[in-house]
Amino acid sequence: MAEQALQMGIVNHVVPKESLMDETMALANRIAEGAQLAIRMTKRAVYQSYRSDLRTALDLISSHLAVVSGSKDHEEGVRAFLGKRKPHFTGV
Repeated sequence: MAEQALQMGIVNHVVPKESLMDETMALANRIAEGAQLAIRMTKRAVYQSYRSDLRTALDLISSHLAVVSGSKDHEEGVRAFLGKRKPHFTGV
């Protein structure tokens, strides 16, 4: 069933059951090392979209994107990408 979901494009990665926890923790750690402002805004948008219609959810995401794209972490992410180095996010 997992392979079928992969072929259909529903998921983008499949791992053996015995390595699921290790893979999950590795992904969680990678996310946690990211820009905290963007992570907080994303989580807030996901939680609030459960109780919103599509238009309201998209408006919220749009406003969050404006805040995040004006942050110092966004600037650092772009500089790190262009400099081919790991970013050093500060949460601002």
